[in-house]
Amino acid sequence: MSALQYGWNGPPETPGSFWVRFDQCTRTPSTWKEEIYAAARAITTRSTKPLWLCLSGGIDSEIMCQAFFDQGINFSVLTLAHTNGTNEHDISYARTWCRQHDVTQKIVPIDFQSFLKNDIERFIEQGYLAKHPFRYMQLKLFQIIEELGGRAVLGGGELYYELDSSTPLLAPENIYCEYNSEYVAALEWNKNNGTDHVPYFYITSPEMILAYLDLPLVACALEHPETFLHPMSKYTLKRLVYQSVWHTHTARPKYDGFEKILPIIQSKNLDLVRRLGSRMQYYRFPITRLRQELMLNNRFAYV
Repeated sequence: MSALQYGWNGPPETPGSFWVRFDQCTRTPSTWKEEIYAAARAITTRSTKPLWLCLSGGIDSEIMCQAFFDQGINFSVLTLAHTNGTNEHDISYARTWCRQHDVTQKIVPIDFQSFLKNDIERFIEQGYLAKHPFRYMQLKLFQIIEELGGRAVLGGGELYYELDSSTPLLAPENIYCEYNSEYVAALEWNKNNGTDHVPYFYITSPEMILAYLDLPLVACALEHPETFLHPMSKYTLKRLVYQSVWHTHTARPKYDGFEKILPIIQSKNLDLVRRLGSRMQYYRFPITRLRQELMLNNRFAYV
């Protein structure tokens, strides 16, 4: 399930042919929190396999799990633990959440250096091209949950806003979201393997995306483009928004399990950029156009 559509006007290797679109709303959106609950219910209704929610211990995946839990949905949690303990900080939050909510958690050890050296290369041989190891980790999670006979749900897809630095004009129309062809690797994996895993929970429906745009904090930020002059502002805004809506979430430092192994991550990233960077395609999606696409020619008024 995804509200994002994508494709290439020409062959995938043709520069500038990659495009992204979003589905139109079919009804008036409710609040963002209610749309998240609705997405959890919709995923469950469409699932013929046991649900496995991937919980890293970060804010995105924890709130996703909380949504399914609040709706009384039965699911299990999958957490990857680096064999050298480098992501222990994050998974400690995941363990705590599962214990407090009495949710079954399966912790799968992963040798991250072996993943970087071997698994990523196998994915590249299969035609999945990305310049950041995280994209390949999504595919690894899909593989693991396929072996468990389940359906994976990953807490990604949140909107990050950028400001066009090529113009000195600070205007809302110069704010955009950027997508590149590596973003759709997980969607391509689904298509090629006949599966229906959910790599981007936070763009499950157009109603959820539009409700997020109209949250007071988000709407205020989008009316003040200077908010995004600093590159870290997009992450700060997301954390503020999430914590303002989900009061049960415990604030924590930003980690992704990579900080303690940054040298090897950066080395692999540079290698992938050198080898595959020229084949990556980028697509800028202006926020003003995103709203227009979602609202079905402004038929729906947000309440």
